[in-house]
Amino acid sequence: MSNAEDGVTMKTTSAEQQVLTEDVKQQLLIIAEELDKWKQIIADKQQTLEEEELFLATEQNKLAEQLSDLMKDQKDLEDAQLRFEQEKDSYNKVRQGEQKRLEQQKDLFDMKWKILEEEIVQLTEERRKFELEKEFHSKVNSFSSGDRVTADVDIFFTGIDNELALRKRYKDLMKIFHPDNVCGDSGLVQEINRQYAELKERYCG
Repeated sequence: MSNAEDGVTMKTTSAEQQVLTEDVKQQLLIIAEELDKWKQIIADKQQTLEEEELFLATEQNKLAEQLSDLMKDQKDLEDAQLRFEQEKDSYNKVRQGEQKRLEQQKDLFDMKWKILEEEIVQLTEERRKFELEKEFHSKVNSFSSGDRVTADVDIFFTGIDNELALRKRYKDLMKIFHPDNVCGDSGLVQEINRQYAELKERYCG
């Protein structure tokens, strides 16, 4: 090969190398630009992830606070329910005690009322007997010695309705009209004995 051919070959090779170098530089620039773009994308993604992580952390704190508030509310509700049950039990005990006391008072009132009714009946009966006794003694005292024999002895046994009262009245009459007494009258005593016998037969059979 001649020197001239060698020079041409070298020039061709140098030009090709220069073209290749420019292509490589161009490719490297493109790659660098792509790398920059991806770096920016990664940086943006990293910032977004950090922001999302911060948001999630904030939300987690909020949820933790809400959970704590809910647990506190639940405890307050359980305490309130427990107090309600205790107050309910206390009220029921008081109500049962009050009801028992009212029942006892009612029983006591009924007993006193029954006793009062019995006393009223007894008082009425005693008053009736007193009036009869009063009438009896009034009629006995109003007798004169002249009309004793002819007097109706039925008045001496007015109001007598049982054997016990009959015997008591008879004893009282004998104390007054027995012949051995100052005011005694044998004729009147005979009439009293006759009437007593009839009434005794009626009550005693």
